Amino acid sequence: MNLEDTMKVGFVGCGMMALRHLEAIKKMPDVIPASFCDVDLWKAEALGHEFDATVYSDVERMIDEENLDALYILVPAFAHGKAEKAAIAKWIPFFVEKPIGIDLDLCREIGDLVAKERLITSVGYHNRYRRTVQAAREIFSSDPPFLAYGGWVTGLLLPKDQIKTRGWGLQRQKTGGRLNETGGHTIDLLRYLMGEVLEVFAFAAPPRSFLSYVPDFYDLNDIELIGLRFESGALATVYVTVAANAGNGINLSIFSSTYAAHFTGWEHNLRLISAQPGKERKEQTLMAESPTWEDWDYWRTHNCLSLNEAKAGADVFFQEDRVFIDAVKSGNPGKILTTYPEALKTAEIILEIQRCADKNHGTLISFENRGR
Repeated sequence: MNLEDTMKVGFVGCGMMALRHLEAIKKMPDVIPASFCDVDLWKAEALGHEFDATVYSDVERMIDEENLDALYILVPAFAHGKAEKAAIAKWIPFFVEKPIGIDLDLCREIGDLVAKERLITSVGYHNRYRRTVQAAREIFSSDPPFLAYGGWVTGLLLPKDQIKTRGWGLQRQKTGGRLNETGGHTIDLLRYLMGEVLEVFAFAAPPRSFLSYVPDFYDLNDIELIGLRFESGALATVYVTVAANAGNGINLSIFSSTYAAHFTGWEHNLRLISAQPGKERKEQTLMAESPTWEDWDYWRTHNCLSLNEAKAGADVFFQEDRVFIDAVKSGNPGKILTTYPEALKTAEIILEIQRCADKNHGTLISFENRGR
């Protein structure tokens, strides 16, 4: 396939994440949303009508009947497996939203199949594509970080009329827990900026320790606190809660000898501080979606996105989708920052942490001999 060719893509799962990716893909004239699949057929029909596309309620049938160039798998955490295996069987490259699942054995099986078939894949740990993250990665490549703390401190402010339709997000057996659904972004970002994890240590406050107004089916841990030790010897703490209605949202602070990188908000805006003995302390705030990034010299030589590509769209969904589409067209996945095998490393850590936290006595888990 040539870069100028038009690609036909299919979508499995037609909920909120499909809408986010479609907003990005609508900006790409070389990509056609050709087919939609959802177990709730009416959702697929709504998008099928908008894009004049075919609709299905069974992914295997869609893949058999449609000549797709790529597949987007945008299903809840508990629904992974069938679509991935169907795509692999037909050698169709796929993008899958995180988390990649709740069954670690199944995730590993899919990872082995992807590696065996050498299939192009991408996973939606999109923070790796943010300009602020790339700036921090460049800085820390020559001044290794040794300490970090951060996480997701939010409340459970779901309107009552959405409890039934989005209630699966409050259930462990369907989400894998809040760390898997949300805080996994922080775990993945720490891996990207600080290296591989060697050991984890976790505690949890069980369901309803501090939340009393949740529905009967709520079974998430109210709080989870995780300690990580990296192969470099660096240490980090990650926390996740939905019990803090006045919480400070998403944050992550990473420290090296010279620099402190403070990320805030879903956008991961960056406050960068540098200080050395005998030199003036410097501080700069870098907005993740600011046009002033044209002046950031790093983008002139970055090995993932060129300066022009970086200016093409501040939307991080556009960035990760464009990289995936171009990889499929060229047959070269080199610019994809999170392939399925790479995301599997994050999933192994998260799901083992969840198991550790559920025991609630701080079990230490080592990844020293995992062989990945």
